[in-house]
Amino acid sequence: MRIESKKFQVLQSREKELKWLKLKQIFTSLRILFVYLTPVLLVIAVFGCYILFEGDLTAQKAFVVLATLVVIQVIIWLLMMKVNS
Repeated sequence: MRIESKKFQVLQSREKELKWLKLKQIFTSLRILFVYLTPVLLVIAVFGCYILFEGDLTAQKAFVVLATLVVIQVIIWLLMMKVNS
């Protein structure tokens, strides 16, 4: 009787652990999606606003903006790695 009670407690604890592990994986997936999607949405927003308000987008301006956004993207990735560790 006592052994079955311990088995039940172990199984119950394992179910709780699996629930939390699943929740952790969901949040990790959302965080990764956010990190990869943020620079893309930022580029779309920046170029969309620039074209809407200025209208004249040259290769020089686009290169400078993309280079700056790549630097921001690297910083976001490094921040995510730091949070994970």
